[in-house]
Amino acid sequence: MSRKTKSAAFTVACRKLPLRCALSFSTLILPALLSPESAKAAPDDVASPKTPVNHHAPRPTQSLHVAPGSRHAGTRAPARSPARTVPAARHHQGPVQGGSEAVEVSSHRSVSRGADNVVSKAVMEQFTPGTSVLKSADRLPGVSFSSTDPLGIDLWGASIYVRGFFMDQLGVTLDGIPLNDQTYESNNGLNIIQAAISDDIDRSIISEGPGGVAVPSTSTLGGTMQFETGDPKDQLGGKVSQGFGSYSSFRTYARLDSGKLNSTGTKFMTAYSRSDEGMWAGGGSQFQQQVDAKLV
Repeated sequence: MSRKTKSAAFTVACRKLPLRCALSFSTLILPALLSPESAKAAPDDVASPKTPVNHHAPRPTQSLHVAPGSRHAGTRAPARSPARTVPAARHHQGPVQGGSEAVEVSSHRSVSRGADNVVSKAVMEQFTPGTSVLKSADRLPGVSFSSTDPLGIDLWGASIYVRGFFMDQLGVTLDGIPLNDQTYESNNGLNIIQAAISDDIDRSIISEGPGGVAVPSTSTLGGTMQFETGDPKDQLGGKVSQGFGSYSSFRTYARLDSGKLNSTGTKFMTAYSRSDEGMWAGGGSQFQQQVDAKLV
């Protein structure tokens, strides 16, 4: 009885195997010859139970779906139709690690809206020694300086505007001391050209906005100019410079630094300046002598 059952099962398998292989082969090789109706019907014709896969034979690594059914050793699964093959989706998690590439975009824009603009010592040294510090401020936007001599030390012919405000409407200080009106022969102020030698001024702070409430002055309506002198050097030394130029310009400058004198750091400096030049507007000459001293 058991022998007949095995024989019948073997006969059914032999009959179905050639038919399924023929249908699978025609679907793989000739998909374009099938009409749309036959292409749709082809998967339905091969929807019979799948022959079990031989797990003992080596197979390429890929993900396949096997229909449930009886498993028989020695039988191989038929070829699958391309219409029924679904590629496995791959998901990548985490940051992508590639080569050492970097893109950096930077921009800089400077807009003056009443903030303080600092004219450093490095900028002042780009001018001829002895040139007025007001001339170095002429580089800033909204500031206009003019003079009748090469160095700009003629008070009668020098003028400066800050956003339309004249010299008698600006707030000017030297080391925090108010200088007030900067015009010629002013009875309410002292011009910065006469207050300090330009070589001894370390930096200038120009504000183009309205009058600064923190700047002590009786004439500030719009714009402030704050000048600061440099401290004496920590080491003993000195400096001597001599200049010549057109319009019979002759300028001498000498400075002496004491260096630190004791453990508390006491030091001082003293400087002398002599300028003599011809005026290029109005004729005549301009002569000036100055002496500076500072103790810290």
